[in-house]
Amino acid sequence: MSEHTCDVLILGGGPAGSTAATLLCENGFTVTVLERENFPRFHVGESLLPHSLPLFDRLGVHEEVKALPHTRVKPGAFFATADGSKVVEYRFAEAFPPAIPHAYQVRRDEFDALLLSRAQRAGAKVLHGWEALTPQWEGKRLTGMWVRDAEGQQHLFRFRAFLDASGQKAFLATRMGWRFPYPKHKKVAAVSHFRGVWLPPGEGSGNITIVLTKAGWFWFIPFADDTVSVGAVLDVAFWQAQGKAPQEVFQRAVEETPEAARRLANASPILPFSAIQNLSYRVTKLAGDGFCLIGDAAGFLDPI
Repeated sequence: MSEHTCDVLILGGGPAGSTAATLLCENGFTVTVLERENFPRFHVGESLLPHSLPLFDRLGVHEEVKALPHTRVKPGAFFATADGSKVVEYRFAEAFPPAIPHAYQVRRDEFDALLLSRAQRAGAKVLHGWEALTPQWEGKRLTGMWVRDAEGQQHLFRFRAFLDASGQKAFLATRMGWRFPYPKHKKVAAVSHFRGVWLPPGEGSGNITIVLTKAGWFWFIPFADDTVSVGAVLDVAFWQAQGKAPQEVFQRAVEETPEAARRLANASPILPFSAIQNLSYRVTKLAGDGFCLIGDAAGFLDPI
């Protein structure tokens, strides 16, 4: 066992954790980031919103984000009925002022690696393959964290503050019993990337498209090379009725949704299907003495 110290320990190297690390380092704090996975890695959450752009400018990465191989300009969003009889477009340029006219679609393997690299350039120490085990409290103050490194050895980190940016795993909230599912929002997502998906012509080809269906909804997120992230967010009851692997459940949902079937008629998956469980949940305690929960570790609600 070895002991380490830093001003701020951040759990999770996704966008929330890496952004916090960069800003803290630039304000003179010593920061260590623990990231359980090795980058690059697949992740959902690929369609950004316009107000991320000023943050990219603040971090000094805007041009780098634009230059990533799969980044695509996102002028807005389409919402379509299951049969495609009604499609409505919402354009960011027509939002209430001050409007930012576009956002970006990004592949998260590239995007997250870029932001984490930016944190390292700012001075953050990043430890891949490390995971949190047990929080150490002194009264009501969080002062330390037992962690395990990539070789299985345990270490104790002591810090002034802990930021939980562990995403939907919500490490601290789950550990402390602060994480609760929304009973009426029990959804599971089946996700892959596809080639050959039909895209609308013109500037709107970069939009995200949301297709509603009886059991939930689909997203279609196009990238610069015309590959498309497609996810089916479906009621748990629908999954249980199918009782099959993610790809089979996805296909069944497509068969029940004519607009999704039309878009996917000539498409083929280029990645294995992933299933994302328990999409929506709330967290009842977001901060306390010595800690704060940020990003999806602080809760998530399916927006559709």
